[in-house]
Amino acid sequence: MSNKHRGYLLLGGMVCASGALAGELTPDLAARIQSAGPDDPIRVIVTLNEQVDVDRYRGRRRGDLVDALRRHATVTQAPLRADMTRAGVSGVKPLWIINSLAAEVPARLLKSLARRPDVAQVRLDAEATLPPTAPTGASPTWNLSAIRADAVWAEGITGSGTVVASLDTGADIHHPDLHAKWRGGTNSWYDPYGQHVAAPHDGHGHGTQTLGIMVGGDAGGVSIGVAPGSQWIAARIFNDLNTAYTSAIHLAFQWTLDPDGDPTTDDMPDVVVGAWGLLSTNACDAEFRPDIQALKAADIAVAFSAGNSGPSYFTSISPANYPESYAIGAVDESLRLASFSARGPSTCTGGFYPHVVAPGANVRTADLSFAGAVADPYITVSGTSYSAAHVGGAMALLRSAVNAADVTQLEAALNESAVDLGHAGADNAFGHGLVDVMAAYQRLVQATPPPAGDPPPVEEQPPAEEPPPGTGGDAETDADGDGYTVANGDCNDADATIHPGALEVKHDGIDQDCNGYDHTLAITRALYTARRGTLEVIATSQYGAQADPSVHGIGPMTWSATRGTWELRLTTSNPGTVTVTGVEGSEEAHVSVR
Repeated sequence: MSNKHRGYLLLGGMVCASGALAGELTPDLAARIQSAGPDDPIRVIVTLNEQVDVDRYRGRRRGDLVDALRRHATVTQAPLRADMTRAGVSGVKPLWIINSLAAEVPARLLKSLARRPDVAQVRLDAEATLPPTAPTGASPTWNLSAIRADAVWAEGITGSGTVVASLDTGADIHHPDLHAKWRGGTNSWYDPYGQHVAAPHDGHGHGTQTLGIMVGGDAGGVSIGVAPGSQWIAARIFNDLNTAYTSAIHLAFQWTLDPDGDPTTDDMPDVVVGAWGLLSTNACDAEFRPDIQALKAADIAVAFSAGNSGPSYFTSISPANYPESYAIGAVDESLRLASFSARGPSTCTGGFYPHVVAPGANVRTADLSFAGAVADPYITVSGTSYSAAHVGGAMALLRSAVNAADVTQLEAALNESAVDLGHAGADNAFGHGLVDVMAAYQRLVQATPPPAGDPPPVEEQPPAEEPPPGTGGDAETDADGDGYTVANGDCNDADATIHPGALEVKHDGIDQDCNGYDHTLAITRALYTARRGTLEVIATSQYGAQADPSVHGIGPMTWSATRGTWELRLTTSNPGTVTVTGVEGSEEAHVSVR
């Protein structure tokens, strides 16, 4: 794959920032500055020194992690964002998941930006292009039985109740195997480029193909998906030119942690699949490691393709070779390692690579339907992208069957139950072996048995906590008759107009919906300039820089300290209406046209 800047995407408490010294300007960016004019804009990512220790949030309510990341970024980024605004830099995108900012900055400002004491690193917002998908000749259906997905289905387990997220080229919402399985709503599709904001779209096919293996059914007469009962959501990391930017991938990871922009609701996926990797082999590029650390801290399972850089050893790629990733290689119908499947050891850990293997050669799956114009929208493909999709589906089946199991237990069950291939024991070709979903399920059930025995007597229970003041009674009692108790979220059980889901009265100083904020968010401008094809959205909030709003389906807004407003400006199509959501709630407005 070609890469204009960095060599890059290939399908198939506070601590100091890891691996970055304060004031670091990366060598490739320094070279770009040398060849640029002083006012030439350069796309960069600016990472701040202070980072949230995401491991502190393991096992806690997942929204606590999101809230901590958002709040910390809002506070620590405020001085930098204010200075960038004064310097005339607009369109700044906050990447709160890694406490960074993405922006186009004039070359003359970058050295001084890197010298700031609050900045750890300034690097290029690298660009990569997507290679075409190469279909193979046959149309076998061997792959699902090879991992014993059909045996798990026979137990009545199809993935129901789970959600998988695809970070890829998008998804064909019209495909008969995918249409009904999209979760739907404004929190189930994200296009960081703002090119297709209304509904899922795939102009390439790769995302549709991997999703078909994850959750597809049998609309074409043959079962194609590992977890046909699961729902899917998707973020599009490649734009209409099949180009990806580093910042867009960070935004996509960030979106998976909080798809609706409200940390008080848990709408995260159960599994995230990355059927892509960085181009450099036998390298440990930590660009996306903080993102994956955050996902794992939120107990989201993450599956990555091991890469198509085989057959040589020492060909691992990032992010699959991170300590936190779960890397999947590919086998063919004869259970031989596919010649293209990357091999270890992992450059980042020195350990075995990949973790496991799954079918990735001559696999039948969904393809672009062009809204029904294609009579047979299916294709047979090869690559570790598709083996990763198998494991993503397997993880969804296991999470559906044993939802008490955490990600560590899930990965251990897959490793320990895999069918050993190649040399005895784990190796740097097959990893632990071929995924066996049924055996992993049985192991998980044994490892997480239901509680046994009689409950302890009442007198041995700890005393109940006193109800919060002003709540009108016991935490389990609905004193005001509004259908909510203190235990399930009512912040004032003495007032029936105050409870989760209540309609907020703006600017009255009362938190009617119990989300911790009075609703003060207001959209003061939603304007589409047809002549330029630009959208401008401006919002205000009494919470100022802490409001942290985003425009649904489009992206985060930028705080202007000088004007006291949140703003978003970009070139896109007219969405008709916009919904702005921040920590205090949501506000919708019709878009005026000029």
